[in-house]
Amino acid sequence: MARKLDPNTYRPTRVFSVRLDGEEFAALTQIMAQHNLTKRNTAIRALIRAGGGLLEVDKDVIAAWRTSGRALAQAGNNINQLARVANRGDLLWDAAERSDMRELRKLCLDTARRLRDFAKSASSRSASKATIANAIEDLNNV
Repeated sequence: MARKLDPNTYRPTRVFSVRLDGEEFAALTQIMAQHNLTKRNTAIRALIRAGGGLLEVDKDVIAAWRTSGRALAQAGNNINQLARVANRGDLLWDAAERSDMRELRKLCLDTARRLRDFAKSASSRSASKATIANAIEDLNNV
C-alpha cells in the first residue's frame, strides 16, 4: 500500500548522479570525514547549500539551542513565581532588588524567544546565512 504524502511537508525531489575522478572523490571523502558525514548525498547536499549561500546546521547544535531556550524560559517563569511570593509578603525585596529581578526575568524570556527563533531559522532547509547572521546579531543585542 502506498503511503500518503502530507501536502504541507511534501517536497518533490529529483534523482541525479555524478561521476567524479579519483581526486574529486578523495576531496569529497575528506570533506565527509571532517564533518562526520556518512552519506554522500548528505555531503553533496551540504556542499550545494553552502555554495548557494544556504546554511547547514548540525541537528545536535539546533537541539542544544532549543534546550537552552527552554531552560531560560523556565528560569524566567521561576523568577515570576518568586515575584508572586514577594507580592504576598512572604519574601522581602527592596525596590532595587525588585527592579533587578524584573530585568532578569525580561532578559531570560527575551533570550529564550530569540534562541527559539534562531533554532527555527537554522532548522529550515531554506535558511540563508544572512538570516542566521541577523538572528545572531539580534541575540548579541540582548
